[in-house]
Amino acid sequence: MKGEDRLGAMVLHIVSRCEGRRNFGRVMLCRLCYFSDFGSYELRGESISGSGYILANGGPEPAGFDFLLDELTRRKMLRVSFRHGAVEYSAHPSPVLSLLTPEDVALIDRAIDMYGGMNERILSWISRGDAPCIGRHPSEPIDYSAVRFRDGRTSALGWIEA
Repeated sequence: MKGEDRLGAMVLHIVSRCEGRRNFGRVMLCRLCYFSDFGSYELRGESISGSGYILANGGPEPAGFDFLLDELTRRKMLRVSFRHGAVEYSAHPSPVLSLLTPEDVALIDRAIDMYGGMNERILSWISRGDAPCIGRHPSEPIDYSAVRFRDGRTSALGWIEA
């Protein structure tokens, strides 16, 4: 996994938290990665994974995401199955979180709490309306610094507990 280690750890953590949910598939996984990374950037000035993002498949996703999923599957860290025409993911075995700080894990968990209960269509619609994605064309890189233009629907500033 080399350069994708932190993204891989984030993906495996999200999968371990969300596997088995009816609404959890590839689209939801991409959007939760996006909201975790861009929320971290908004709050701390750095993403969790260090990954670049592009606009693809109706919303933001990490660049090289399919390659990463293939690599995690090849290494038997991620299991992919198909059920009722939908892709399902499961982390196998439990993910190694040593590459993520406790703050990283807390931000990922907060993104899951905020967005993980939505269906993929609504979450994609919200993510496409997020300031960093507005005006982007498919396969165009998404600029992290645009988080400063977020509104209350997607701003991670509301994640900070008083």
